[in-house]
Amino acid sequence: NVDMTADDLLWCFCILLLRTGVKVRNAMGAKAFEESLSECFGSVCNEEMIIAKLAMEIRPESPVSFLSAYRTVMDLKPLVPPPLRAGWMDTAFAFVAQGLQEAEEWGDPCFLYTLNMALAYWMPTHTYPTKYSHRELQERIKIANDWKEECKHEVPSNVFCFGEEHEESLQYLLALMLFDKEAESMPPLVDAFRYPVPPQDSGN
Repeated sequence: NVDMTADDLLWCFCILLLRTGVKVRNAMGAKAFEESLSECFGSVCNEEMIIAKLAMEIRPESPVSFLSAYRTVMDLKPLVPPPLRAGWMDTAFAFVAQGLQEAEEWGDPCFLYTLNMALAYWMPTHTYPTKYSHRELQERIKIANDWKEECKHEVPSNVFCFGEEHEESLQYLLALMLFDKEAESMPPLVDAFRYPVPPQDSGN
């Protein structure tokens, strides 16, 4: 038997609530969710942000806390009014950066794949705080995929979906933009809030 403290139970409940929110939004569809709650940004987002921050406070050493919080922030992005968007994106990036630090301590290849790919996704945005080259961006993508390769035969494929969504969007962005790949540093290519979404395959 595993002895669980009150904090352990509260943390599990926070993660469950965050994941339930993601599943509800996925089931409704982004457009339907945005339309149904377009007037409720303050209450909906504040409540989920409080839950996310509580999870991170209880288990600050766990990449699960940061990744769950990050998914929630990105899911709620369509509801964010223009004056708050820059700060919202800063928060999202901070969750990725902190989550990757914790994942490196844990050494779990699944988290290292997802969070390294998420960091690569953020590199071409105005939010990313440091200079980097195209070579460094490609190295970050390779690091992520090396971690995926290490564990892909040991876990279900859906574990990688969130990271793969980031890579698809990143590669789509890089294909759309013209820039000097040999330059010492890349310019910001996109406002993080307006990151282009790859067209969906209709299946026809």
